[in-house]
Amino acid sequence: MLFSGSSAIILKPSLPNVAFGLLLQQWLDAQFEPAECQRRFERLVEAKRLSPELFRPEEIQKGGVVATDPLLFGAFGTPVRDWTLYAQAKRGQELLRSGLRLPVESVAWVAQLIRAAGYTQDVEDLRGAAASHLTSRFAQVFGACLEPAEDEASYGAWPAVDAPGIYRREHASLVIRSKTTTLLLDPQVLSLGEATHFSRYPRESGPLDLDAILITHQHEDHWYLPSILRYASRPDLPIIVPQVPRPNLLTPEDFSASLGQVGLKAIAPAWGSTLRVGDIDIDILPFYGEQPTAGSPGPADGLRSWGNCYRFTTPEFSAVVLVDSGSDPMGDMVEAVRQNTEQRGPADVVLSNFRSFPEVINIGLPQYALTLPFEQLRATFAQHRAGNVRSMTLGVEGVARASMAAQARYVLPYAHMFQGIGVDADANLVEGVRTGLGSRGATTEVLAWNPGDVARFENGRLHILRGPPAVPNPPAAQLA
Repeated sequence: MLFSGSSAIILKPSLPNVAFGLLLQQWLDAQFEPAECQRRFERLVEAKRLSPELFRPEEIQKGGVVATDPLLFGAFGTPVRDWTLYAQAKRGQELLRSGLRLPVESVAWVAQLIRAAGYTQDVEDLRGAAASHLTSRFAQVFGACLEPAEDEASYGAWPAVDAPGIYRREHASLVIRSKTTTLLLDPQVLSLGEATHFSRYPRESGPLDLDAILITHQHEDHWYLPSILRYASRPDLPIIVPQVPRPNLLTPEDFSASLGQVGLKAIAPAWGSTLRVGDIDIDILPFYGEQPTAGSPGPADGLRSWGNCYRFTTPEFSAVVLVDSGSDPMGDMVEAVRQNTEQRGPADVVLSNFRSFPEVINIGLPQYALTLPFEQLRATFAQHRAGNVRSMTLGVEGVARASMAAQARYVLPYAHMFQGIGVDADANLVEGVRTGLGSRGATTEVLAWNPGDVARFENGRLHILRGPPAVPNPPAAQLA
């Protein structure tokens, strides 16, 4: 793998640049007092951190929705007019960074270059190609991303994918393997964030011969286009993605359109349908939860994070992958799992994020706050201060209920960010799920495992094969 462990590449459609996190933090500091929130909003406009045409600031004191329709929906239509390409690489002690706007006609070529870099050793030809198509500064940084990291061995290596099982990788990435078929979910390796422990991802032990890549939803710790390109070794490799009825603030890209522009084959099946890849049946389950609210009233119709959960049925085992799901005004994931169980029968394994994410006011998803009336934000803030916080995700209790609905024999945690091979950032949550299942009289086993481990059925029981020992990583590269 030629992308070094201290490099990062971003390739995505150019979207409105709104300092959502800064705005939400200012409103939190003002405790959602309307007059003070409006003053802070105006100061951000004066500092050119917000574009006034995207907001209706008078709605702050009226209690209405502050974001305009162009911000909620209009800015995210297709086709995309231009894209943003950003690269960062560390060469010795020097940190190189550069960004570039790309016209649509250049996107497929740059995507091909990113894809080729994962599968060729001819670094000089790639660097030369970059120099002939990109600005000199950007070509220098992009070329540095193609260099092998001198200390790459210190990041460790993923175990070889050579037998049926479930392979836990960075953050929400999994490999589902049968005897004949290999599927990869939510690859993240080229991102620069907590999903890769700030670009400290392990290398591959050998070629990963994939039959399909699957994406759950569009949050950047799940959908990261350069990472997909890294593993899409051929342009006809199926990329299974959610349907997006209408791009919006919470799902700014149409997955299929973006993948088409970079020359990849997207398949966007409807919820409730089933695909077969090799000898694996894939049920497309709804993605309820991780929306602005767990219940009504929610945002306007169509304003949501569109996604998929999945059930995989292989000749060796079945697994339900629930990602960051929960409940929202459209539905409840526990009920969706129950319906799938009635149709398909019990699942062997349920995999889920065990964390609880506070609804509406969530600094990790600051854009969510702009989808609701300001008065609803004030009421939610008061509830949070009183300790009455609803979760937009299942949390430990919800995972226990979903596992009961699946009649699962085993539950495995995942999607708890990434701190290196052999480390689960939230291993303490396992006991909470065990307690929730035990209180319901379930015999389901909750197994602890770490990134780099493999879950494999042997003689009818699930065993965890421990991966390489935990590797101490070098300090993360700091953004300039």
